[in-house]
Amino acid sequence: MAQIPAALRPRIERVSQAFDTVLEALCDELSTPQASLPNGLRATITPTPALTAIDLDDPSPDQRRQMDGFAANRHGFVALSREIRLRNLSGAILIDPAGVPLRKRPALGAFLATALADDPMQPECSERRPWVCWKSSAPEDVHLCMKHFPAPAGAGFLL
Repeated sequence: MAQIPAALRPRIERVSQAFDTVLEALCDELSTPQASLPNGLRATITPTPALTAIDLDDPSPDQRRQMDGFAANRHGFVALSREIRLRNLSGAILIDPAGVPLRKRPALGAFLATALADDPMQPECSERRPWVCWKSSAPEDVHLCMKHFPAPAGAGFLL
C-alpha cells in the first residue's frame, strides 16, 4: 500500500478471489490447444519451432447442411482472429481450413485479412498458396517475458 498514491488508496478493495469462476474458466480454455469456433468448427493450435499450425476441424459436417465448409470457415475467422490475439500468437501462422478443397483455399485469404484488420500487430495474409498463411511480428521482449514469466494463458504458445 505504501507505493500506491494516497489519493488512490480509498479506491482499493481487498477481495478473497480476484477472478470469478467464469473468467477463470475462460483463462483455463486459453491454456489448452483447442478452441471452439462458430458453426461447430474446432481449432487445434499446435506450436512448432518454425511456425504455429492451426488446424480447423468440423467434427460433424453432415449435421450442418445449411452451410458448406467454405462458408463455415469464412464465418469462423472472426472468432479465430480473436483466439490468435488472446493467445498472443505471432510469427508464421499456418491455418488449415476445414473441408475446403485446395483450389478454393486461396479465396479464404481475403476473409482472414478482413477478420484480422483490427489487429494492432498489423498481420500480413498470403493468398498465393493453397493454404492460408498469416505472419505477424511481435516485439522480441514479449516472447522473452513469456519465456521467463509464463502465465497460464501463454503456456504452450511460445514461438
